[in-house]
Amino acid sequence: MTLLYVISLLALLWSVFERLVLVDPASARLSVRVAFVALGSAALAGLYWAIFRGYAPDWPDLLLAVATAAVQWLSARHLWHGAVPGDYRPTDAVSSRPAADSAPP
Repeated sequence: MTLLYVISLLALLWSVFERLVLVDPASARLSVRVAFVALGSAALAGLYWAIFRGYAPDWPDLLLAVATAAVQWLSARHLWHGAVPGDYRPTDAVSSRPAADSAPP
């Protein structure tokens, strides 16, 4: 079970890294950047405890790590497309979005 936990945390950490490469103050709100840093920090802490401190995760820990990694990977596939989604951009960046990126009337 620990191996699956570590694998899911590595997947989660990689998905956070991919997001943080895309975000900067001009492209994403501060709250979005802070949330991804916190999520990545939690994944790193879980990895540290599982690998170096002998932490043995139970089923809820494993399911939460797998589910969070799955949500991250699915949102990367369907929402991010190599750029920050419009709702995560600063207010001034959202108003300057191209018309093709906006929702239909």
